[in-house]
Amino acid sequence: MTMQRRSYYLFCGLSIAMRSDGALNQGHASHRFTLRPRKLHVPIICDVLRHTSKRQPMQAALQPDEEAIHSNQSTKVILFLTSFVVVPFLTYVLLNVENDSYQIARQTFNAAMATGFDPTLTSPESPEYIAMSNLYNDSMQSLFVLLLSKRLALYFIATLATLYSGYRAHEGISQIRCGAFTGPGEALDRLNNEILDGEDYLKARSSDENLSTQEYEDRGDDRDIFASMIDQDEESSSNAGKILALSLPLALAASLVASYGIIVAGKHSTALPVADDSIFYDMQVWFSSNFPYLTALPGFILCMLFVSAEFRRVFPNHRSTADDSASTKTPIVSSGNVLALLYVTGAYLAKTYPTISFGDQAATINLDLWPLQNGVNIAITTTVTRALAPILVSSSSKSIRTITLALGGITIFDGVSVFGTVANAEIDASSSQASVMEVVAKSKLALQASTSASPWQPGLLEIIVGHNNNQVAEALGLGDVVFPACLVAWALNADTFDSTTDDGNERLSASMFKYGYTLAATFGYVLASIVMEITGSFSLLGNRGGLPALVFFIPIMLLCVTAVAWRRNELTEVWGDAQEQ
Repeated sequence: MTMQRRSYYLFCGLSIAMRSDGALNQGHASHRFTLRPRKLHVPIICDVLRHTSKRQPMQAALQPDEEAIHSNQSTKVILFLTSFVVVPFLTYVLLNVENDSYQIARQTFNAAMATGFDPTLTSPESPEYIAMSNLYNDSMQSLFVLLLSKRLALYFIATLATLYSGYRAHEGISQIRCGAFTGPGEALDRLNNEILDGEDYLKARSSDENLSTQEYEDRGDDRDIFASMIDQDEESSSNAGKILALSLPLALAASLVASYGIIVAGKHSTALPVADDSIFYDMQVWFSSNFPYLTALPGFILCMLFVSAEFRRVFPNHRSTADDSASTKTPIVSSGNVLALLYVTGAYLAKTYPTISFGDQAATINLDLWPLQNGVNIAITTTVTRALAPILVSSSSKSIRTITLALGGITIFDGVSVFGTVANAEIDASSSQASVMEVVAKSKLALQASTSASPWQPGLLEIIVGHNNNQVAEALGLGDVVFPACLVAWALNADTFDSTTDDGNERLSASMFKYGYTLAATFGYVLASIVMEITGSFSLLGNRGGLPALVFFIPIMLLCVTAVAWRRNELTEVWGDAQEQ
């Protein structure tokens, strides 16, 4: 497998996360909560690697402590169940409860109005008028709670996805800091091998001298391609981060232009005249009806790869032998892969079969499948964040400059694409002032709501209300999770950077909160959600169909982590150049 083919899936995932970056983000409120990260096992790993080199001696030192590296299995299970089961389906259950309350209140009010009540002919002091007023107020109150709950649910899912993605990305950064990985290049190679070959991301590789000729050939010449390009020295790793930081806004712009171009071409395209009785006409009809499903196949494969990586982490099924040089690849037919297949298939079926019913008419149980779509999108954001964060975050210092360069450029792009562009009025007849970003986001939502135009496409965290329904009520682009998650990964690295002393023992932080940067980044994300909702609700930036979410998320999160740096007297460490630390 060539380098281009092995890295194709990661780049496809990045493009999905960068599309529809957040033009539909108006509402009423958001949700605030914090997460207390469990104790990380960085000190244990550092102690094992303290007097070892980065290659073969290190591999031998890691093997005896394999159990220590994977001793947090219970934490993995808890985080996995929270991110892929509890959070998606808990919000779905709570929304259905609120929706049922609203439907009952509305039906009660409509039934009372159907009896012939006329408010113009009834005295406001009469019992009938007062009773009808109470029913109306109950109905409107239930509606307000439902609308508020939808926004809370969306940002609750987005915040948890941001924290989970940042936590997973921090694993690679901590491995680089302790010497288990040679640099961000090897972290990216490991991620590729984990996704495509099912290898354990943290398991030490066997040294080349212990491999047989066939096993060495099976490794392939592209197994360490990114490590050979990026991990030559500390300067090359730093340059790779800066290049990525500068290229991300350009990649986002190219993706947006391509998406908008496809929409324009679709609006103005006309079918070639073909005789109704010709074979070409039959081919044209078949191709036009099946084209959306053909294009959805790569997306399905991409989702399977990313979701499988998360499931295999909790349900490992490696070939186990006593030989240290044995392969760590996961068999294709394994518990993690099978469960991931069922999970992704359910997400795609939710477009055509939104609800599965069990039982008879007397006791029917309805199970909506749309929460699985959010779980798949969380897996995508996690994988993309794990690919970007080790390159953008310096593992050798607390410097935030490189990742700020990337996030600053992306934020400027997000603002310009919403406020600085105006789409062709023929493309979006509903608004003559619609931006290019809004047109792309609305087009994606229209495809999501269509029952027959195309299968489901990943790329948006969604909220859907009501059974047997695939109409998206609220949505948030995956880019609004991926890039804040990279900042969370930096915060975790900064919080654990001074957690070990020279003798390998953990050192207590002098700060009031050991994970102060992580808490600050989380608080900034929640605060930005609230500010954005207030801005959209009162149209403070004009009457628009949506707002650029990153314009709120990134600056507010940076301000919050900077406040913690100032409180800890670490402004120089945080905002200084990584090479100067």
